[in-house]
Amino acid sequence: MKKILTLAAAVTAGTFAFATLAQAASPNGTWKRPSTGATYKVFGCKGGIGLKVLSHPKKQWVGKTLSCGAKKVKGNQWKGNLRSTDDGKVYTGYMTLKSSNTLRLEGCGLGGLICKGENMKRIK
Repeated sequence: MKKILTLAAAVTAGTFAFATLAQAASPNGTWKRPSTGATYKVFGCKGGIGLKVLSHPKKQWVGKTLSCGAKKVKGNQWKGNLRSTDDGKVYTGYMTLKSSNTLRLEGCGLGGLICKGENMKRIK
Protein backbone atom coordinates (compact mmCIF):
# COMPACT_ATOMS: atom_id res chain seq x y z
CA MET A 1 0.00 0.00 0.00
CA LYS A 2 2.86 2.37 0.85
CA LYS A 3 4.39 1.80 -2.62
CA ILE A 4 1.06 2.60 -4.30
CA LEU A 5 0.71 5.85 -2.33
CA THR A 6 4.31 6.80 -3.14
CA LEU A 7 3.71 6.09 -6.84
CA ALA A 8 0.45 8.09 -6.79
CA ALA A 9 2.23 11.02 -5.13
CA ALA A 10 5.05 10.88 -7.72
CA VAL A 11 2.57 10.82 -10.61
CA THR A 12 0.63 13.74 -9.11
CA ALA A 13 3.83 15.74 -8.58
CA GLY A 14 4.97 14.96 -12.12
CA THR A 15 1.63 16.04 -13.56
CA PHE A 16 1.75 19.28 -11.54
CA ALA A 17 5.31 20.00 -12.69
CA PHE A 18 4.36 19.34 -16.33
CA ALA A 19 1.31 21.64 -16.06
CA THR A 20 3.42 24.37 -14.46
CA LEU A 21 6.07 24.03 -17.18
CA ALA A 22 3.42 24.15 -19.91
CA GLN A 23 1.92 27.27 -18.38
CA ALA A 24 5.36 28.89 -18.07
CA ALA A 25 5.91 28.25 -21.79
CA SER A 26 2.96 30.46 -22.73
CA PRO A 27 3.62 34.06 -23.73
CA ASN A 28 0.05 35.03 -22.83
CA GLY A 29 -0.05 37.69 -20.15
CA THR A 30 0.90 41.30 -19.48
CA TRP A 31 4.39 42.56 -20.34
CA LYS A 32 6.31 45.77 -19.71
CA ARG A 33 8.76 47.38 -22.12
CA PRO A 34 11.64 48.76 -20.03
CA SER A 35 12.70 51.56 -22.40
CA THR A 36 9.29 53.27 -22.47
CA GLY A 37 7.38 51.82 -19.51
CA ALA A 38 4.61 50.81 -21.94
CA THR A 39 2.59 47.70 -21.12
CA TYR A 40 1.27 45.14 -23.58
CA LYS A 41 -1.09 42.19 -23.49
CA VAL A 42 -0.17 39.00 -25.35
CA PHE A 43 -3.28 36.94 -26.11
CA GLY A 44 -4.67 34.27 -28.42
CA CYS A 45 -5.68 35.82 -31.75
CA LYS A 46 -6.84 34.20 -35.02
CA GLY A 47 -5.21 30.86 -34.33
CA GLY A 48 -1.93 32.42 -33.21
CA ILE A 49 -0.98 35.11 -30.72
CA GLY A 50 -1.58 38.84 -30.72
CA LEU A 51 -0.12 41.92 -29.06
CA LYS A 52 -2.21 44.83 -27.79
CA VAL A 53 -1.09 48.10 -26.16
CA LEU A 54 -2.46 48.55 -22.63
CA SER A 55 -0.52 51.70 -21.69
CA HIS A 56 1.98 53.85 -23.58
CA PRO A 57 3.59 57.30 -23.22
CA LYS A 58 2.16 58.14 -26.68
CA LYS A 59 -1.56 57.93 -25.82
CA GLN A 60 -2.62 57.32 -29.46
CA TRP A 61 -1.25 53.75 -29.18
CA VAL A 62 -3.35 52.72 -26.17
CA GLY A 63 -5.89 50.06 -27.13
CA LYS A 64 -4.27 49.36 -30.52
CA THR A 65 -3.55 45.80 -31.62
CA LEU A 66 -0.02 45.71 -33.01
CA SER A 67 -0.04 42.07 -34.10
CA CYS A 68 -2.64 39.33 -34.50
CA GLY A 69 -2.29 35.76 -35.71
CA ALA A 70 1.47 35.37 -35.20
CA LYS A 71 2.20 31.68 -35.75
CA LYS A 72 4.56 29.46 -33.79
CA VAL A 73 7.62 28.78 -35.95
CA LYS A 74 9.88 26.93 -33.51
CA GLY A 75 10.22 26.23 -29.80
CA ASN A 76 9.07 29.38 -28.06
CA GLN A 77 9.10 31.69 -31.09
CA TRP A 78 6.18 33.18 -33.03
CA LYS A 79 6.33 35.09 -36.32
CA GLY A 80 3.89 37.57 -37.83
CA ASN A 81 3.44 41.17 -38.87
CA LEU A 82 4.21 43.61 -36.08
CA ARG A 83 3.49 47.34 -36.04
CA SER A 84 6.16 49.38 -34.30
CA THR A 85 5.09 52.04 -31.80
CA ASP A 86 8.44 53.75 -32.45
CA ASP A 87 7.75 54.66 -36.11
CA GLY A 88 4.28 53.27 -36.92
CA LYS A 89 5.60 50.97 -39.65
CA VAL A 90 4.77 47.28 -40.02
CA TYR A 91 7.68 44.83 -39.89
CA THR A 92 8.12 41.09 -39.98
CA GLY A 93 7.96 40.49 -36.26
CA TYR A 94 9.18 37.82 -33.90
CA MET A 95 8.05 37.18 -30.35
CA THR A 96 10.42 34.85 -28.53
CA LEU A 97 9.75 33.61 -25.01
CA LYS A 98 13.28 33.60 -23.55
CA SER A 99 12.08 32.51 -20.11
CA SER A 100 8.79 32.48 -18.24
CA ASN A 101 9.37 36.16 -17.39
CA THR A 102 11.22 37.47 -20.48
CA LEU A 103 9.66 38.02 -23.91
CA ARG A 104 11.84 39.33 -26.75
CA LEU A 105 10.04 41.40 -29.36
CA GLU A 106 11.86 42.01 -32.65
CA GLY A 107 10.95 43.73 -35.88
CA CYS A 108 12.99 42.94 -38.99
CA GLY A 109 13.39 44.75 -42.31
CA LEU A 110 15.23 44.12 -45.57
CA GLY A 111 14.24 40.48 -45.67
CA GLY A 112 15.41 39.84 -42.11
CA LEU A 113 18.87 41.37 -42.58
CA ILE A 114 18.28 44.13 -40.05
CA CYS A 115 16.42 43.40 -36.82
CA LYS A 116 15.78 45.62 -33.82
CA GLY A 117 14.25 44.40 -30.61
CA GLU A 118 13.89 44.59 -26.89
CA ASN A 119 13.31 42.21 -24.00
CA MET A 120 10.11 42.78 -22.07
CA LYS A 121 9.39 41.62 -18.53
CA ARG A 122 6.23 39.80 -17.47
CA ILE A 123 4.20 41.73 -14.94
CA LYS A 124 1.13 39.47 -14.92
